[in-house]
Amino acid sequence: MQVFAGFAVLIFVTVTVWAVIAFGYLGVERLMGWPDTYTALAVAFLYAPLIAVTAGLVATGWFVQRLAHKKGRPS
Repeated sequence: MQVFAGFAVLIFVTVTVWAVIAFGYLGVERLMGWPDTYTALAVAFLYAPLIAVTAGLVATGWFVQRLAHKKGRPS
């Protein structure tokens, strides 16, 4: 069950961070008046997943470690 919870956290954090980076970059692009939407999409699809997966793995590790401590079995 912990594995499924860990994967759920990983997927949620990954998608959330990816969306924040993508929409954040698009928002900054619009504020700066750059018409280059393709660059924004390239950043969103190329760089954001790397950051998002890293954040997701960190969150998953923290979550699983917390579950282990709650059950009295420190990892």
